[in-house]
Amino acid sequence: MTDIRSIPVDFITTSQQLLDLTDEISRLDRIAVDTETNSRHGYPERVCLIQIATFEKAFLLDPLMIENMSPLGLVLADDSVQKVMHASDQDVRWLERDWGFRTRNVFDTSVAARFAGKSKLGLGNVLFDMLSISIAKDPRMQRSDWARRPLEHEAVLYAITDVWYLFALQDELYRQLRQLGRVEWLIEELARLDDVKYVRPDPEYAFLAVKGTGKMNGRQLAVAKHLFRFREAEAIRQGRPPYFVLSNEALIHLADNPEATLIEVPGVSQYVVDRFGRQIREAVREGLHVAPVNRPSGIRCRPMNVLQSQQLARLTQWRTEQAERLGLEVSVIWPKVSLNRLARKPDSVHTELTSPQIRRWQVAEFGAMIRGLSEAASS
Repeated sequence: MTDIRSIPVDFITTSQQLLDLTDEISRLDRIAVDTETNSRHGYPERVCLIQIATFEKAFLLDPLMIENMSPLGLVLADDSVQKVMHASDQDVRWLERDWGFRTRNVFDTSVAARFAGKSKLGLGNVLFDMLSISIAKDPRMQRSDWARRPLEHEAVLYAITDVWYLFALQDELYRQLRQLGRVEWLIEELARLDDVKYVRPDPEYAFLAVKGTGKMNGRQLAVAKHLFRFREAEAIRQGRPPYFVLSNEALIHLADNPEATLIEVPGVSQYVVDRFGRQIREAVREGLHVAPVNRPSGIRCRPMNVLQSQQLARLTQWRTEQAERLGLEVSVIWPKVSLNRLARKPDSVHTELTSPQIRRWQVAEFGAMIRGLSEAASS
């Protein structure tokens, strides 16, 4: 195992350095990529560091100093250069959110690890399981403000660790998946990562993402919406995460109990009362005096009847048995939403097998079983 402290590191802080780097890495077959944001300290959050590794060295890109980031976008979009990443979903979205970059040809080691039967998918867990590499994940670094400069030495080591071992991990995952006969499964799943996009929340309904709004009535939703809008505006004004202004717990409690005394609301400190009490009470009053909020219309399914519930139980049991047989998580075997549709309409199995949600490898591996279970229920 390479001592992370011995890895050569280049700091990229100017547009010319970035241009030179991208000219170099655009000729490679693969690079390792990761990002760090200031989500715990700034608002709106932004990518504050981008880590790239080759076989020879690591590069730390400082987007807070680089004026022109566009050369990186060309490399990320280049299909001829594979981007090896771990749990790439958020990183890919952040890169598009901040610069409009689309990332193509991603090999996600966490996705590959799922097909290898791993259930603990954190990078540290997968590296230890696959390569017996133990990496230190300092909680202090995970909570640190990545917008602060200069970077601490410990932060640099932490950032490099996230990319340096990805090539070895990728190679070992390929080796194991070839033995298991699941490489084609992985290739199909990785191809879908090209479609991952950042979707900006609808400002009209962004507040519905707060946990606890799901069971609220229209009046409670109106209060929650006005509290959310106040919190969002104040967080942007301060440049601090929304929970510094008002926690989700407090927001939900006030929407449920608009007459509550602020200091008695869970999660509301005396500081919050002194600093924001007037604005919070005003937001609550506005929510009480506007029209109730109607949720966006959506498809509501009727409750299942007895036969449908029994069929869902059979399909769920089948999925569990296949997962145990193959040593995989149940979600890898077949989507739960598809099983629900099949339980309601067993005769729709042909349509289901051609659904975009169903992978070709799933049809090849399990299609005959699903068809048999559905036809038995239809007869």
